[in-house]
Amino acid sequence: MTFSQSVRIKEDLTIHLVGESHLGQYDRLSDGLERLLLTAGIAVWYTERPVERPTVGDYTAAAIRLPLYLIGMCVTQMLYGPLYALRAGTQQAVETEAVLEVASAHGVPTVPVDTHPSQLVPALSLGWFGLGWLGMVVSLAVAPVLIGVVTGWVVVCTSILRILRRRRVAYETPLALLFGWGGLVAIVPLGVVPLAFSLCAFIVHGLVIRRTASSREAAMAQRVLSHISGTDHEAVCLTVGAAHLDGLAEQFDSYGVSTVRHTNLGDRGTASG
Repeated sequence: MTFSQSVRIKEDLTIHLVGESHLGQYDRLSDGLERLLLTAGIAVWYTERPVERPTVGDYTAAAIRLPLYLIGMCVTQMLYGPLYALRAGTQQAVETEAVLEVASAHGVPTVPVDTHPSQLVPALSLGWFGLGWLGMVVSLAVAPVLIGVVTGWVVVCTSILRILRRRRVAYETPLALLFGWGGLVAIVPLGVVPLAFSLCAFIVHGLVIRRTASSREAAMAQRVLSHISGTDHEAVCLTVGAAHLDGLAEQFDSYGVSTVRHTNLGDRGTASG
């Protein structure tokens, strides 16, 4: 039995797909999400959050196979974490934080359906591993001590940022600025090689995110359909970053499920079938 045959979806179910910028206007987006919830009668809200947090083993496996990815993940967190905090008050994508607040205020359950990219790194082709390790070996050959210092530094800063986010400390935003942007600025005095290495790792991380996007979208669609299988829900919503909107629409279309796409909810938004 295939996956599509194993799920039972109500014929008049509509899945609302909301695609928004991770750095959108928090207050406006919250208002737009609340309007959608009330007008569409959203029964469950699915979010682009990992179903399972990566374990130390997951990060270790990713680091062994593609160390530049893991270092780039840290650099990315240090860059974007403070931006999220300035926008939403916490180091989480703006649209995700807005959904959690709006849904909680109206008693609507939220369900994470994403997969953390780190858990998908081991499935990448050998070509990725070869290029990643080539860049790492060349960097270490040029400046082994500096590369070691930068690697340790970004891992420590990112660990602190993640602790701040999980504990939701009172001064998360200024502390995120200190260990995020401040941590990146601290790399500058080390010279050109560490800066170039950090930039290269940042790019590799971005490329991996793009490479694994389709796998994540397929998994998100299947998790949503599995979760609502057999229920009598008439409308549910999945909110993701704007880049995932088209891919997810194609996934649901392949299962014959009706979707409505929403964009720019913070600016009153547009909807399309």
